[in-house]
Amino acid sequence: MNVGHHIEILRREFPILHQKIRGNELVYLDNAATSQKPEAVTASILEYYNQYNSNVHRGAHFLANMATARMEESREVVRSFVVAQSIEEIIFTQGTTDGINLVAYAWGNEHLKEGDEILIATSEHHANIVPWQELCKKTKSILKVIPLQADGSWQENFTEFVGDKTKLVAVGWVSNATGVVHPIREIIKAARKVGAKILIDAAQAVCHFPINVQELDCDWLVFSGHKVFGPTGIGVLYGKKATLESMHVYRTGGEMIDRVSFSGTTFNQLPFKFEAGTPHIEGIIALAEALRWLTNIGWDLIQEIEQSQKVWMQDVINSFHELHWIGMAKERVALFSFVHPTIHAGDIGTLLDQQGIAIRTGHHCTQPLWESMQLPGSARASLSLYNTEQEIMVFKKALAKSLKMLS
Repeated sequence: MNVGHHIEILRREFPILHQKIRGNELVYLDNAATSQKPEAVTASILEYYNQYNSNVHRGAHFLANMATARMEESREVVRSFVVAQSIEEIIFTQGTTDGINLVAYAWGNEHLKEGDEILIATSEHHANIVPWQELCKKTKSILKVIPLQADGSWQENFTEFVGDKTKLVAVGWVSNATGVVHPIREIIKAARKVGAKILIDAAQAVCHFPINVQELDCDWLVFSGHKVFGPTGIGVLYGKKATLESMHVYRTGGEMIDRVSFSGTTFNQLPFKFEAGTPHIEGIIALAEALRWLTNIGWDLIQEIEQSQKVWMQDVINSFHELHWIGMAKERVALFSFVHPTIHAGDIGTLLDQQGIAIRTGHHCTQPLWESMQLPGSARASLSLYNTEQEIMVFKKALAKSLKMLS
């Protein structure tokens, strides 16, 4: 069975893809913003609401016990997916941004002091910049930024930025703006030599290759459900148990408490210590279903599909000499950003939309990266497992038509 046939089988599980937009077949190439959801995921949400909708934990009735069991089974699915040692290391969040903010507040405020350094890269998403900027204001620590090479990859001498004052390295595994895969293992190794903590933003990596947090030896890893075929509003923070235990509580209220009295409050054990209030129950269950769905496909096939997609996109890249394709490093996922010297990316996106093609335009929440490149932003086509060779050729034809109309 060839790759194209595998993709066609996967597409059958995504009803949203089988529709027309303004009279044209939908070609969805905005997967880095959010992925579409297979029927198994949406069905799990309906099942929760139609069959066992109830609040979780401490319930004395059948529905509450069933909802609790399904939610905690989901935590085990996530633990297995990232190969954590214990379910105590899996914290459910609102998403990647929420997870980073949790670490900044609950760890950073307690462990950083004046003169300590936090190290990030130029290509970071705003969610992995702004929380550290605010933390530095509070603690008088210093935010250092590693510049990138012209192709979007890390400089070979990046280890020179890691020193005795480095207390945290917080980096995205894959750039959401360029698709470049960063040398995460080398980064972790360099940080470990100086005793720095490691946070990995895996939002753009989680659907492209397997994650093993024990093999990586990171302190924290965060990702969002909606980037990996799950729902919005749910995410995961993995943290080493000892590190999580050393962190102060982030939000307070119900669920994360052990006992409350007017004389004082004691807090719950992990993982509930960081999960205040009623959780996103159906989101957690649906996220687990998405991870099961992805795992069942198998990483060998996933990476075979993506490699084929990159080859197909190369034909598009080669056919548009007037476009500047950004961050074309060797190690990359199937995400491609481009600019035209005289045509605004927003105009390109608008004309593509008129032809049924969904891409992303703008700065992609990476304004410092574009400033370093002296660019206003880009148009971005990002692929997923259900994108076919035919769709990429339709994109190529529509892009050519759009550029001709705008020239």
